[in-house]
Amino acid sequence: PVARQLEELGLYALEAPFPPHDVPAYRALADAVSIPLCTGDQLTAAVEYLPVLESGTVKFVQGGAARTGIDDMGELARRAAEIGKGFVPWGWVATGLTVAANVHFALVHENVPLVEYAPPSMYPGARLRNELFSPETEVRDGIFQLPGAPGLGVDLDPDAFERLRIA
Repeated sequence: PVARQLEELGLYALEAPFPPHDVPAYRALADAVSIPLCTGDQLTAAVEYLPVLESGTVKFVQGGAARTGIDDMGELARRAAEIGKGFVPWGWVATGLTVAANVHFALVHENVPLVEYAPPSMYPGARLRNELFSPETEVRDGIFQLPGAPGLGVDLDPDAFERLRIA
């Protein structure tokens, strides 16, 4: 299979080769290759992740502040840590607020080795991402720069909120 050919590349992980609920498929692939597997970016509630996480077939589960929410992300990161697994916040997000929340989340959980990140340039027409919150979390040499402002370090632009609001 293709996954065996990918082993030669030394991938950090193979993301979502199957839907996250397909535990038998994850088990078969985990038994067949040495590439660490990760999944979960389509899920929303912590309870949805538990079957694949607790199956031992994935090295990382993925959630994000925009869909999973901070509380459920915390529950998942703690459970993953208990069984020796990691958590990676996914980065295809709608706003800079979500980026900031994912970065702050990573700071407080030791089993978060990285944060998936899609820069604003990947969203050229995404007004929510580009207008609603600022400043955008800065990445320098592949490292997130922590904001100096209180809270998550981003502010809601009230004018953008009014412009973008759907009445």
